[in-house]
Amino acid sequence: MAASILVVEDEPAIQELVSFTCTNNGYAVRRAESARAAQDAIRHELPDLVILDWMLPDRAGIELLRDLRTDERTKALPIILLTAKPRRGTRSLGLTRAPTTTWSSRFPRAELVSRLRAVFRRRAPEHSGEALAYGSLSIDPSRHEVRVGSQAVKMGLAEFKLLKFLVGIRSVFSLAASCLTACGATTSSSRSVP
Repeated sequence: MAASILVVEDEPAIQELVSFTCTNNGYAVRRAESARAAQDAIRHELPDLVILDWMLPDRAGIELLRDLRTDERTKALPIILLTAKPRRGTRSLGLTRAPTTTWSSRFPRAELVSRLRAVFRRRAPEHSGEALAYGSLSIDPSRHEVRVGSQAVKMGLAEFKLLKFLVGIRSVFSLAASCLTACGATTSSSRSVP
């Protein structure tokens, strides 16, 4: 399932450009044009990331951001804060409890995609859209392809999603390998974990 992004922007042209860029890169996009609409959308369904305009018609985006950071359900929600003018000191707003970054709305689209991928790579690698690797295993989500070394591996959608998720949280593999090694357990199909 594609990562979901809520775009909170009152300027129609910017909202359309940001939404189009996100959609074209495989993300599921919902839109809100005000702080109130954003709160309703988040209450209805928690997105994987929010792109939030600094100034909204009904309330400052920074105030909504502060509210989201104090709410238990949304305090760890990654947020990219859009600003028309880069402001000094906005990168460290004292809101570092969860991923928050500021970004100028006058942007190259490639930079937006890079920022989204960076946030998802840190937060949820399985949603970054980039190829994942673990030892000789590689997973390309954009082509729905799994390889071990140079050999393609055929698998169904459920297996692909599970493998992609597990490789995204590598500590599971390390823990399993450590447990097997500690117990002296091996099977004919077990391989060493890098």
